[in-house]
Formats: sequence, C-alpha cells, structure tokens
Amino acid sequence: MASRPALAVGWAGWRKPRGREHGYCSLSLAPPPPQRHNKAVGFAAWLLALLLGATLILAAPATAQTTTDYDDDDDGLIDVRSLAQLDAIRYDLDGNGDPSATGATAYGAAFPNRVTAASGRMGCPASGGCTGYELRADLTFDENGD
Repeated sequence: MASRPALAVGWAGWRKPRGREHGYCSLSLAPPPPQRHNKAVGFAAWLLALLLGATLILAAPATAQTTTDYDDDDDGLIDVRSLAQLDAIRYDLDGNGDPSATGATAYGAAFPNRVTAASGRMGCPASGGCTGYELRADLTFDENGD
C-alpha cells in the first residue's frame, strides 16, 4: 500500500480583488482527507485469496509412485540388468514376478518400483504374465579388478 503524505498542498484558487491590477493566489496546507475502507471489499479480497490458496492445494496432483517396466520387449521375460537382480531371482524361481514372503524385501530392493498388480506384473503382458527371466546386460563378477 502506498504511503500518504502527512500534509496535502492544495490550490485554493486565484482571486483578483476589484480595482486592483494584480491578483493573488492562496495555498492551503491541510491534512489529507481520510481514506474510506470498504469492509466488504476487504473481506471479499481475503476470501478470494483463501479460496484460491485452498484450490491450489487441493488441485495439486497426488504424488504417484512411478512404476518401472522390467519387460522392455514385452516377451513375458523379466529383464535382468544387475548382479542384485540376478541374485534376487532365487526368491522368485518360477519367474512370475511374485517373490516368496521371505525374500520380498530383497526382491523389492533389486526391482524397485515394480508393478505388483496381477495384471501387468513387472511390465509383462497382461495376457500371459511373466514366465521367466532374461539377461539384458553384461554383468561383471570380478570384484577386485584382476
């Protein structure tokens, strides 16, 4: 909000008295007139800001977990691209993407963000599901570099 001056300088007018060749002007120094605040307008602006803020918060999309398709070529075989994934196969020996209860945590760490719904599990086609694994990257078993 812009600040108002403490005093307002106003032009009172130009007067020329009778019989005189020159007139004079007067200036008045007076406090500025008070501003009138419309309470209804202030409340409406506050309410509009509140509603706009609430709408933006409620309209924000929920953070959806992204899922990873572990069957890039849709052949029904889960793609293995790391040693951790190769190790996790032991928790799902039938290759359907549904690990045993004892290995669910390790399997989930090796295949993060996987689709766990029965249809389209691991990104495999919904019609046949996953039926095994395929190695899709060269893996290095040499840990000490010799």
